[in-house]
Amino acid sequence: SGKALVANVPYLPGIDSQISLQIPDDRIRLGVEGELAVLNGELIEAVAELSMKMSRIRRWAKSEDWDKVNTGIRQLESELSPRKNFLDKLNAIRISAVEAAQAQNNRTAQARIASLCRETGDRIDRFLSPTGIIDLKTEIQDLKQLSGNNRNR
Repeated sequence: SGKALVANVPYLPGIDSQISLQIPDDRIRLGVEGELAVLNGELIEAVAELSMKMSRIRRWAKSEDWDKVNTGIRQLESELSPRKNFLDKLNAIRISAVEAAQAQNNRTAQARIASLCRETGDRIDRFLSPTGIIDLKTEIQDLKQLSGNNRNR
């Protein structure tokens, strides 16, 4: 049943030799958990790739290879926003799952789906925030100024 508790069952051993339970259909939430696991895997790859690009730009800046730095920053800025792409994918997952849960009149699944998607959205915002590139550009400007000051001495 994934990570969520599906049912609490009071049971005393020995009372009945066999017991049968009717539990709510949880396939929608399980499907969402699976789709979000894939999305989180893609997020990890995107964050790692972005970190590698930013690290490469920092290395070029420290070696004062400003042409490569400028090209690298332009490439980062020209790429489609990975944050927007991930949020679009998340919204597609959320909307289709919530609609399916509403069709079954399953409020519990709707709440669980909303919670799972909210957590994933927070993770996307945290790791793909545009402030990372803004901070990198500020850091590069500082390094350029320091480099220029060191040459003038």
